[in-house]
Amino acid sequence: MDPEILFVGGEGVLRRALSHLRDSLNLTMHVASDALQAISFVQSHSYRALLIDEEIGYVDGWALLRYLDENRVPIDRIVVSASDGPTGFDEEFDKVQRVNLDDLADVLRSVVMRR
Repeated sequence: MDPEILFVGGEGVLRRALSHLRDSLNLTMHVASDALQAISFVQSHSYRALLIDEEIGYVDGWALLRYLDENRVPIDRIVVSASDGPTGFDEEFDKVQRVNLDDLADVLRSVVMRR
């Protein structure tokens, strides 16, 4: 069975919070450190949701989102942000849902509900 979540990001606060939520919600997850690794995972697995930590940077995130669009990969695209301002991804990609860290648990619960 494929993991439900693909997280793309570093070792920061978001990854620690996500690990805790993963365990409490009994989710399966792969972790990619950059867009190239994430694309490799997407080529060999199906995921329900992609969580992108905006801290990976605009260029890396943009490359990943563009790949998903061009290859019509059916996956929820979620940019997780620590701030309330625009991420830059919002303007480029209309399929991107933006959430802040406080709302992440609700988003992950919705993934669980779709099982």
